[in-house]
Amino acid sequence: MPNIKKQFKEICEEYGVVGASLEIYKNNKTKSIFYGKASEDAKTSKKTIYRIASISKVIVALAAMKLVEEKKLNLDQDISKYLGFKVRNIHFPDDIITTRMLMTQTSSITDGFDDEDLTNETRRDGYNGVNGTSLDVTLEDLLIPNDSIYYTDLTFDKNKPGTNFIYSNFGCGILACIIEKISKEYFTDYVKKVLFTPMGINASFRCNELANFDKVASTYISRNGEMTLNRTKEDFFKGVYPRFPLGENYRGPAGGLFISNQDLGKIMQMLINKGEYKGKQIYKTSTIEMMFEKNWEGECEEYRAKGLQMIMMEDFYNHLVYGHFGNAYGVRSFMLFDKDEKIGMCFIANGVYDQSDTNGILNVHLKAFELLVKKEG
Repeated sequence: MPNIKKQFKEICEEYGVVGASLEIYKNNKTKSIFYGKASEDAKTSKKTIYRIASISKVIVALAAMKLVEEKKLNLDQDISKYLGFKVRNIHFPDDIITTRMLMTQTSSITDGFDDEDLTNETRRDGYNGVNGTSLDVTLEDLLIPNDSIYYTDLTFDKNKPGTNFIYSNFGCGILACIIEKISKEYFTDYVKKVLFTPMGINASFRCNELANFDKVASTYISRNGEMTLNRTKEDFFKGVYPRFPLGENYRGPAGGLFISNQDLGKIMQMLINKGEYKGKQIYKTSTIEMMFEKNWEGECEEYRAKGLQMIMMEDFYNHLVYGHFGNAYGVRSFMLFDKDEKIGMCFIANGVYDQSDTNGILNVHLKAFELLVKKEG
């Protein structure tokens, strides 16, 4: 992969990246490249740990698929069976909602009001109103119609469950709760047991439990024409949610994984190799193949099809690409791979100044991915 380090530096400089890590898997080899600063007092390195945003959803899905593998979770069963109370879209009271729908963003369960609208900042109804707080609000408070300040009809889309794609962080949180109900363990403990520990990975949805918390990167956002510090590792530490009762920990899983890019690359390799990592079968081949099956197809800004909690982009630089993007608190990230060609890339930046995009995907993402697929690379 000649000159790739130089080319990556040029890309980061062109788009005003604060700090970034690139993990490339190609020809059965890995390459790690780093740029810029992880925080005000540390350079980006192989030890840098990021809050990776929505790529986290793939890891939540992997935890759920272990239960599927063990025949403890049926993807097409009514989620009510696992949660212990009846969940129905208020507009379609006779239609069940399944785990498969949660994992394909077609459950009709939404995040509620628009959290990008600053006029909604003090609202406490629905998932977006409760997420980010430590308020003692249960799933039933949000999903069962009631007179509390936390419930809103906006939680339910007016399209029939299973028919309409609508991106939902809440859906991923509900999936984590289902995992807790079935495993009778905290989601964060369960995913460590079935995925992180077997693969020798230092990662957690609770940053205070990381082996080297001091390596957590700060995040930066653009304000008034310049990049400004947004979150520090201390801010992330203060924001760790208390442990609610089993089945109530829906806040955090949708985007809250802390992991180094090198360790994320290991998970990507395991997916590419259909459950195998360094001679160890972490998942059955059939389990991972289920995640790659096309479960939804339609029109969406970033992609046109979806497996189980993974995007599918056909003809992306002449490749069928799987994976996910991430965007939160200034972090811009992706994990994208071609499982048939056995190539992939993980990219994480803790701040990007130039937010210009092509068809909804940041141009810095496209330029970085070009480093993987171009022939001389």
